[in-house]
Amino acid sequence: MRTKVLENFLKVKTRNDFENNTHISLKNRYVFIQVSKAASSSVKWALQSLEFLNTPWKVMDVNNKFYAPHISPYQVSEESLEEIFNSDSFKKVAFVRNPYTRLLSCYLHRIIGNPRSASNKALMFATGGKGGPDISFNEFV
Repeated sequence: MRTKVLENFLKVKTRNDFENNTHISLKNRYVFIQVSKAASSSVKWALQSLEFLNTPWKVMDVNNKFYAPHISPYQVSEESLEEIFNSDSFKKVAFVRNPYTRLLSCYLHRIIGNPRSASNKALMFATGGKGGPDISFNEFV
């Protein structure tokens, strides 16, 4: 059985995205939904630092959920997931960015700056092999 929260999310994203981009804090009662290219690494560092406050633990790698103090949706019951997303007892947080600057950032960081990235590989598949520095920003868009 799927929760209403999961059903709604899966209308626009994959299950993998839901698990990887949802960061739940039971300690501080919030859920952070990560949006790539919107300062997500900086936000995760700040939130993980908050979670580790007054503990011997430190932030190790914000992009590896294995080291994160947050839990993922699969780690809570369906009832708890519904409460986390629907009740006022949990804060819901997401940061978004101007879509044009986000697009430019993606192009510069993932296509030009890292030609071996998954994003660039997907672009090369879609364009029949054109990607990295061989593709202009206009073509990328």
